[in-house]
Amino acid sequence: MQVLRKFPPVIFDGPHTFTLDEFCEWVGISRTKAYAEIRAGRITPLKIERQIFIYQDEAERWMGSRPREPISQD
Repeated sequence: MQVLRKFPPVIFDGPHTFTLDEFCEWVGISRTKAYAEIRAGRITPLKIERQIFIYQDEAERWMGSRPREPISQD
């Protein structure tokens, strides 16, 4: 079982999915960027009719594959 921190305290017994809006909020990107990543094949969505979902493990894999950008020391 796992508990997500940012969203209301809910316990999931199986694989968790984010709606596209939840995914964008969780990783801190816009919907436009998310659609671009999906079109580029870097995120594999789960589509059910017109809804788009992202599995949590897919979101974590994508986040881990992103290059780390240094924080500027202005």
